[in-house]
Parts: sequence; structure tokens; C-alpha cells
Amino acid sequence: MSRKHGKGSQAPYSPAGHSLSTGPYAPSELAIIYSSEFDYISRCILDYPDIETGGQLFGFWTAEGVPVVLYAIGPGRYANHQATFFNQDIDYLKTVGQAIIDRFGLQHIGEWHSHHHLGLDHPSGHDASTMATSIEHLDLHRFLLCIGTCAGGRSTINPYNFHESDLYNYSYARWRVLSIDSPFRALIDSSLADILVHPYTRTASHGAERIEDGTPEQIRPMYTQHYWLRDKANNLQLKKIVDFLAASTGSMPSVRMDEAGRVSVYADTATGEQVEVFFPDGFPTEAPEITLPESYRVQAAQVPVGDALMPMARDFWESDGDIAESFRLCYERLRGVLPPPLDIPEQPEAEHETKKLAEPEPTEPTADAPDEKNSQPSV
Repeated sequence: MSRKHGKGSQAPYSPAGHSLSTGPYAPSELAIIYSSEFDYISRCILDYPDIETGGQLFGFWTAEGVPVVLYAIGPGRYANHQATFFNQDIDYLKTVGQAIIDRFGLQHIGEWHSHHHLGLDHPSGHDASTMATSIEHLDLHRFLLCIGTCAGGRSTINPYNFHESDLYNYSYARWRVLSIDSPFRALIDSSLADILVHPYTRTASHGAERIEDGTPEQIRPMYTQHYWLRDKANNLQLKKIVDFLAASTGSMPSVRMDEAGRVSVYADTATGEQVEVFFPDGFPTEAPEITLPESYRVQAAQVPVGDALMPMARDFWESDGDIAESFRLCYERLRGVLPPPLDIPEQPEAEHETKKLAEPEPTEPTADAPDEKNSQPSV
């Protein structure tokens, strides 16, 4: 029997006769989850510390539009786990999802997946686009997307609420974690024991998560007003750049943000040296700053800039067009893989021509000007 997989963020499963509830015309700043489900998702993430994983969320919406997670599932047996994406086992989702909806009256209110080495604890541009398309095409009113990360043996999972009134301006919601088991956990586990797949990790381990009772606000990325990642669609461009660096270096890059909200990407080469990329405030109009180890260059870049490495990217940067493609071209030219965009004369030849122009041409002696070499003094 062939198995089908979803692609990227899983579109909400919406069987006939079941739709999400209506409510206030804005995404909620709150999401409620029982501790049993909070821990269950953590265990699923810890099962896959180096690649992505995911699952779906079932529950209901309050009259105020707040999602309440009563039951979470993880990946099916035939799910596709990769370093930069996760595809759920569609047959598993349909079988389990239909049983939960029909037999227990819960709604499919959301999904979750992890963004491990990308370091992104918020939805990528692709995630946001998938949610927006699903809400429109499936006639939903709202949907909950939870993004997880895994580092140092701990997991984090944070909620983002989407609403039909403004599809791309989702809310960075906070959890209200109810410190009891969901009343549906034991019931569904027992009733669907023959088809459910559970995590191998037995104990949850939580990192820094946005909890209602006082998680610091700075967990939310605080980009400046005009920073390029303020536009959520550019998260997809960043993901493309990270994917390109992963393929180029053979290692999974890490994404970090400084106190000013500016993003850098780091990737290790095969020799253990590091490629560094910094996106300044003026990016993409201003070039990124790219630092490459000398051993990682195919040949010297053809633009003479002395010993400085980071400023060289500006000599190749083309700010028009697709951001990720402009980055690829700039990066490959900086490595010496591609030629520069314009013909640049080689410096040694230019110096040689200058010297030739500065030297006077020798002249032949004339009748009025005797040859000094052969002439004799007059007597």
C-alpha cells in the first residue's frame, strides 16, 4: 500500500460536516493546553533532536476565539522527517483524525512542527503561506500553529494564532498550561490503542516557552521597524538562504539574533572552519556581510579589496530581484565559483599599460641631428 505525505506545514484536515467555530474578528493572544498534551509534544520533539517532526492538535475554540488543546498526536509511522522540513503520514492523519472527530466530538484546531537547527522559533514564510491558503480554501475562520525547537536536551513549543481577518498578521500567543491531564488523553489512548503511534521518549523536558504567568516579552523577535524580516514573507527567503548554505557547506547552519534584532547565520565547513553571514539593518538594499575562510574559496575573488573579507560582498551584491537568488550569486562570486557580474580588468595588466604610456618612444637620428654614438669631435 503506497503512503502519501503532506508537504511542509500540514494543511488542516477538515472532513465534511465539521468546521472551526466563529468568534471575535482577531487572532487570540492566548492558547490553552493541558499539561499532558504539553508534555506529549515535548516527548515527540525529543524523539527527533536533529531533524524535524510534527503532528496535529484537537480540541475546541472558546466563545472568545481562544484555542483549547485537549489532545495532541505526533508523527505517523510513515511520516517523512528531514533536516529542514516535516511531512505527516496522511493516511495516519486521516484515520486517527476522523476517529477523534467522529467518536469524541473534538475539532481539528491546529498543528505543530519543529524547526530544529534553523533556530527559528516562529513560523517561516512557507508556514504562514500554508496557513493562509488553508484558511481561505477550506473555509476556516482561524487556526493554531505551534512551532517547536530542540536544543541541549530540552524542547520548546510556542503558539501562533491565525485568523481570517488578517491572514499574515498572526499573533505571538502565550500558553495557559492547565496543570492536570486532559480528560481525553487516557480515553482516546485506550480506545484507539491499535492505531495510535506514541513517542519513545518517556519524559518531557521543557525549555523557555511563552507561558501566561511571566515569560519575558523578548522571546518574541523584536525587529526594527524597517528590518527585512519584519515582513513575514521574507522568512521564506531566509529559509532558502539557510538551505543553500546547508547544501554548500555540508552542515546545518544555525540562525542567531543579536540584541538589536539583527540576524546572523553560521555554518561549519568540512575543515571545521566557519562561514558567517550577517544581515545589516539596510539589507537587502545594503549587501550582507559574508566572512569566508580562505580554505573554503575555490579561487581568489576578482575584485581587489586588500585583506578585508566581509566588505567584499558589496562588490557583487545585486539588490534587485529575488533575495535568496541574489544571495546565492553574491556568495558564489565571493567564493570564486562564479565570475563577477561585470568585466573587471586585471590589476597587473593595467599597471603594465600605465608604464608603457609613461615611457617615451625612442627616435631615429636625422640629418640635422647627428648620431651621437658615431660622431667624432671636430678639430
